[in-house]
Amino acid sequence: TGHRPIVSEPELIHPAWQYCFPPGTLVVAERGVVAIEDLALSDRLYDQGGLLQPIRRLVRRPYNGQLVSISCRKVLPLRCTPDHEILTGIVTGIAGNRRLTRLQWKRAAEIRAGDWLIVPKLSQDAEQPLTDPVMAYFYGRFVGDGSTTLYKEGPNRRGHVRITFGHREWQVAEDLLGIASQYGGAHIISTPGALQLQFGRTQLAREFRTRFGAGAATKRIPPDVMGAEPKIIKEFLRGYYEADGWKHGAEYEASTISIGLAIQLQLLITRLGALPTLYPDKRAKMMRILGRQAQVRDRWRIRIISSDSPAVFDESTPRRYRRAYYVHGPDGFAVPVKETGRHDYAGDVYDVQTFGSLLVNNLVVHNCGHPDRVGWLGKDRVILDWKHVSSVDVQAGRLQLAAYRMAWNALCPTEPVSRCFLVHLPTNGD
Repeated sequence: TGHRPIVSEPELIHPAWQYCFPPGTLVVAERGVVAIEDLALSDRLYDQGGLLQPIRRLVRRPYNGQLVSISCRKVLPLRCTPDHEILTGIVTGIAGNRRLTRLQWKRAAEIRAGDWLIVPKLSQDAEQPLTDPVMAYFYGRFVGDGSTTLYKEGPNRRGHVRITFGHREWQVAEDLLGIASQYGGAHIISTPGALQLQFGRTQLAREFRTRFGAGAATKRIPPDVMGAEPKIIKEFLRGYYEADGWKHGAEYEASTISIGLAIQLQLLITRLGALPTLYPDKRAKMMRILGRQAQVRDRWRIRIISSDSPAVFDESTPRRYRRAYYVHGPDGFAVPVKETGRHDYAGDVYDVQTFGSLLVNNLVVHNCGHPDRVGWLGKDRVILDWKHVSSVDVQAGRLQLAAYRMAWNALCPTEPVSRCFLVHLPTNGD
């Protein structure tokens, strides 16, 4: 079945199961940033602590009502149903001396401009992390300005990998030629517009597509880099920003047409104690490039402001720098809400059940089952309704309750039920 979910026959789900996201919502998973409708039970998702958690349940159901949209500084906006809970922070102090004192969950409908939402600090270590700083720089250059080519030549399929450099980067290309030589067929090609380091054969091109994405719009960072040590991450970022970025004074900025890569880069940099700004760069659909009209795509920019650049690139703090629009605390980064809105929506929405929380556009949101109203019943069916419950902790399909009085309604609910589709994959009897 691969990563594509199977949609089962309709089942009855309690109305409390109403924490949902529309299709196209981007969830941060171990294999990259994935649209919520493309998640599978084999995926692991990053949570509030920057750690990876398995998925327990995926649900798709029809919805006709309002969605809440929330726009914050530093991150991309998100949309969800009004009752979905989002992690917020209590921030005290004045500008330049603010502190993140505690966290609390709040319904999306209750969030207002001036509230603070949470981006976690990435803390998950890879099972087999990248340890070679030279290879990390090499990968950074490829993610920034590399490509793979697969083509047919007679009855055979051919391929190779390329990394592009500017003409002034001849020495850098020659330095990396030694690394590329281990893959075979490495050589530098000089064209009127650039230098190209070409190496590898068909199998390597396929491997690079699997690890880094098949094209510019699907570029991603592999798990062994996301879970590497800070010094390795810094070398990867140095390679990426040298390939696809630029520097303004003490600030660094890069752009990409891969929204998934942009979100991953932002989360990766949190591991170094900084939070870059991620924002869209809307451009004209047609532009004149090298004398010809060409169709162009929107891009996303990742800016590291001057107050954060010392943590990322080991530079000295500039005498004059721009202050960050976030508050760094032990639980992550608090970013201010700029505005909220509502709009009508009719169509499918998706639920994700994990063991706690997940990241949407790097913001911490609660898993889609309300902790005080929905729990597990056996392995497959979900439908319990609690009242007067003080806390519910769902782990490994079992319930751990701390409650004074519980009135429950499981098999014959008295409240109306809504019809939904359970999305799942076979899991070898698990």
